[in-house]
Amino acid sequence: MSNWMRQYRRTRRATATPITMAAITLLLALAFVGGRGTGALAQLEPVASPMASPTTGECTAPGSAADASSMDAAVGTPEPLTGTPVAASEEEAVLAAAQNFVYCYNAGDIETLAQIVTPNLLLDLFGIEDPSTAADTLSSMALPPITLLGTGEVESFDDGRIALDVQYLLGEYQVVSAKHYFVEEGGNYLVDEEVYTAPQIEGDSTLIGISVSDEADSFGFDQGADDDGNRTIPPIGIINVFATNNSSNQQIFELYALAGGTEATPVSAGMAEGAELVGRLSLAPGEAATMALVELPEGAYGLVIAGETGTGSTLFVAPSE
Repeated sequence: MSNWMRQYRRTRRATATPITMAAITLLLALAFVGGRGTGALAQLEPVASPMASPTTGECTAPGSAADASSMDAAVGTPEPLTGTPVAASEEEAVLAAAQNFVYCYNAGDIETLAQIVTPNLLLDLFGIEDPSTAADTLSSMALPPITLLGTGEVESFDDGRIALDVQYLLGEYQVVSAKHYFVEEGGNYLVDEEVYTAPQIEGDSTLIGISVSDEADSFGFDQGADDDGNRTIPPIGIINVFATNNSSNQQIFELYALAGGTEATPVSAGMAEGAELVGRLSLAPGEAATMALVELPEGAYGLVIAGETGTGSTLFVAPSE
């Protein structure tokens, strides 16, 4: 059993509390794992560690061949969202599968990653409709690494799936809180879906709304934009980008840090060279979620829909003049 697993098993179940800016700073200084809780970033126990870095470890292929090719995509989240605690042996197997997913994702081991997820996860998280193209598509994506912050309860649902609450940093700035759903196939637990839950972060914050629909030229800020469709906000501890997908297709909202000195509308003709992905949300039709960004540096950021060249708006984080 890994140290990560032992820490999880030892930690007492905690009451969910919002995380403070001081705690965020500590999270960025230490790699946290474990910490059972029912809400986002609930009282996590630190593990002695060097400065925070993406969660790394050995990426392992399933013990026996997992075949998810016959599974239907878009299974859907069970309603209502209540489940039943699982046996300790199943809990450990799911935790190991969750850890292995992070290891393979961060290692860029596309071949193994494709064996430990379902077609539904490929569509839900990456917008990949044809599993046969997964290797080529994933290898071309410059996705930010994951730093695991903590995990919560493991529960089973009537549709046969098992859910695990997870909290992690995506890259350096985005705090993600979600439920990961798993299905059992051939003795292996495969990641089937990621459902966002609202991160609870205490501190000075601002809320930005952005949405997309099937109508032409409809992508942009819901309010506060200038005549060019861009928006400027002062530097602040927490920037919550509330994204809504009002279209009839899966949409992936992406936030890029643009090259220094960028002005005007750099995303009007496609993403500028040297842009770095710092935030990401993949939303199904009708879905909405918050991209929570902590201590985002001053600068220019392009908000775009993945794959839609020339569609986007610029967010400037700059002091008021």
